[in-house]
Amino acid sequence: KALCRKYGFNSPYQCNAIISRAQEPPTKMIELNSLRFGDVGMVTAPFELFNTLGLMIKEGSPFPVTVVKCYSCGKFSYLPSLNTVPYSYGYDCMRVAPGTGEKIAEHFAEVLTEMNEKA
Repeated sequence: KALCRKYGFNSPYQCNAIISRAQEPPTKMIELNSLRFGDVGMVTAPFELFNTLGLMIKEGSPFPVTVVKCYSCGKFSYLPSLNTVPYSYGYDCMRVAPGTGEKIAEHFAEVLTEMNEKA
């Protein structure tokens, strides 16, 4: 608690999150998956995607039904969209560079389109 007060953190949780993030390697592999069940496309990610990113994936998907599953293959962190990063409650917990969410959403849209074309 003394460290939290000394460096101006709001809570011990915020302090511990920032310290543990500083001890992580600069890059880390994550697992992303995509599946197809007939007319249903599904993508999975270890993040809690903000709504904007989920909508980007669904808008870019050629499937009539697209499911976006969060916190699968582990629990990584919040993944806010670029325009919400500075104002986001997930900003303090973020473990990725700003703009990563949009890149992942674009990747999923491309993968879903490829899966649809192969059928």
